[in-house]
Amino acid sequence: MKRRVFGPVLLVILCAISAGPAAANTLCVNPAGFLGCYKTISAAVAAAPPNALIRVAPGVYKEDVVIGEPLTVVALIPQTAIVDATGLSNGFYIDGFDHKGLSGVTVSGFVVKNATNEGVLITNASLVTVSGNYLTGNDAGLGSGCPGLQAFEVDEAFDCGEGIHLSAVDHSTIADNRVEGNAGGILVSDDSGPTFNNVIEENSVIGNPFDCGITLASHPSSAYTAGITHNTISGNISDHNGYQEPGAGAGVGIFSAGPGGEVSGNVIIGNTLTRNGLPGVAFHSHDRQPQRQCDCGQSYLRQRRGHRGRRHPGNHGHQRVRSDRDHRNDPHGKRDHRRRG
Repeated sequence: MKRRVFGPVLLVILCAISAGPAAANTLCVNPAGFLGCYKTISAAVAAAPPNALIRVAPGVYKEDVVIGEPLTVVALIPQTAIVDATGLSNGFYIDGFDHKGLSGVTVSGFVVKNATNEGVLITNASLVTVSGNYLTGNDAGLGSGCPGLQAFEVDEAFDCGEGIHLSAVDHSTIADNRVEGNAGGILVSDDSGPTFNNVIEENSVIGNPFDCGITLASHPSSAYTAGITHNTISGNISDHNGYQEPGAGAGVGIFSAGPGGEVSGNVIIGNTLTRNGLPGVAFHSHDRQPQRQCDCGQSYLRQRRGHRGRRHPGNHGHQRVRSDRDHRNDPHGKRDHRRRG
C-alpha cells in the first residue's frame, strides 16, 4: 500500500498562502490560523481594506460570509475550501442593500452548502463575479418557511431564494458554477430593485427539484423599481430541475407578476435544457387580467430545425431566444408553472 504524504503538500499550500502578506492588500485564511492568517473568512473580510485579495486554504468554514466592500475572495485550490452554512441564512451574502454603491466583488472556487436560504445572495451591487463554485444542499429551510430571508424577499418562501440569487444587480457575471441539489438553481429577480446587463454563462444547473434551473422573475412592489432587462443567459446546462411537483419548473423560466412587472430585452442563447419539469423555456404572467401564457418547448424544437430565434411579445416585453437545445423536456405533457410572485 502506498503511503500518503501530506506534510510536503500542506507545506506548499501554506507557503503559497503566506507568499503575499508583504502586500498590504493580500490576506490569507486557514482553519488553524497558521502563519499569521485568519481562522475564518469573515474575520479576513472584516479586516480587509477595499480591493484586497483574500486567499482561502482548504478546510471547512462554518460561517455566513457577508461582504460589503470591493474584495476578491478565492479558494487557493478550487473547491477544497468549503463554506458549510448549516443553520445560517447564506453561505455568501454580497450585500449592496446595506452598503450603498457596492461594486467589484469576486467570489470564486468554493463549495457552498447547507444554507437555510440562498447559497450565494447578491443584492444592489455592480461588477460582481461569482465563478467556479459548487453550490449544493442550500435552501435547507424550505420545509420550515425559509426563516431568515431578507425583508424584501417577499416572494421567495416556496424556494428560499434558490442556489444563487441576484436582486438589483447589474453588469455582473455568474459563470462556470455547478448548482446542484438545492431547491432551485439560479434566480434573477427585482425584489430590491432592477436587475440588468448581467451575464449568466457556462453554468451547470442540475437536479434542483422545486423550481426552474434558471429563473428570471419580476416581483413588482411599491417599495422598489421593477425590471429584469438586457441580461444574457448563454451556454448553460439546465438538467432535471423542477421535477418534484407537477409544473415546478422549466429549464429556463421567464415570469412576471403584474401589473408593473417587467422582464424584457433578455437574450437566451446556446443553452442545453433537458429533462426539466416544464419544457425548455416557460413564459408565464400573473396579473389581475386574464393570464397570457406561453409554453415554449415546441418553439425550441422548431428552432433546432433551422429557425433563427423569435421574439415573444406580451407582459414579458421582448426576449430573444435562439439556438437552444430542448431534449424532450416534460415527457408527460404541458403543465402550468406554480405561481412565482
